[in-house]
Amino acid sequence: DHRDLHSFPTRRSSDLLNKKIVIDGTPAINGIRAIQRYTFHLISELSDQDSDILFSLLYLGVKKEHFNFPNIDNSRFTEIISILPGKLLSMFWKIFNVPQANFWIKGPLNLIHFPGGTPYIPNKSPRVLTTLHGFASCFISEFIHKDIIEKSKKELDFTFTKSTDFITVSETNRREAMQLWNIPPDSITTIPLGVSPEFQRYDMTPEENERIYKRYDLPEKSFILFVGALEPHKNIKNIILAYHKLPSEIKDKYQLLLVGKE
Repeated sequence: DHRDLHSFPTRRSSDLLNKKIVIDGTPAINGIRAIQRYTFHLISELSDQDSDILFSLLYLGVKKEHFNFPNIDNSRFTEIISILPGKLLSMFWKIFNVPQANFWIKGPLNLIHFPGGTPYIPNKSPRVLTTLHGFASCFISEFIHKDIIEKSKKELDFTFTKSTDFITVSETNRREAMQLWNIPPDSITTIPLGVSPEFQRYDMTPEENERIYKRYDLPEKSFILFVGALEPHKNIKNIILAYHKLPSEIKDKYQLLLVGKE
């Protein structure tokens, strides 16, 4: 929700005016699915807002010509791109806890935001804001590989130790974080995900409809659409079972389409 920029840092927001916020932009260009989209649009929307806050966007382990960066046209935003390989940085962070964020950001920073869910870059910022994207490994572990569960729990413990402020994308996640990790209520804020402009109702001509149906080899009837990774914790099985239980006249009218990577 980008309509009220000054609610963004979650608490004591007035002390950030005329100060510097650092955003880890790496997930926007080198992240996974929804988190990549979230970070990309967060940066784009913030750059369209009018405020006195200075932003530094930090992109690590990338080359500009290899990725699609958010298009920023705002003098308050500075892009900092490091081509140091991510594996090399991870090794130095693990062994020596360097380089710190100030290696790339000149001068003091007042807040650093990690939209990807883990504050992995060592820093001396007085405020570390992390966006939490859910706790599947804690609540539906039967659907997730044990190695992923162990890694996820270590990352979450690290995140709650190293962060001072949090954003959750749902009120359910906010309650879960307070329950499992005893996060103070004033340190964690729910900001629901927005809807991008391309998601809208289109008035399509019969010719356009026909072209789409032919392209994906679909029967020419209406459909019920699921979009997302085809993974067990997405409840795919029950979607299929629910469709199977529909009256035959409904199934004759609507097909079920599952769109996503396995």
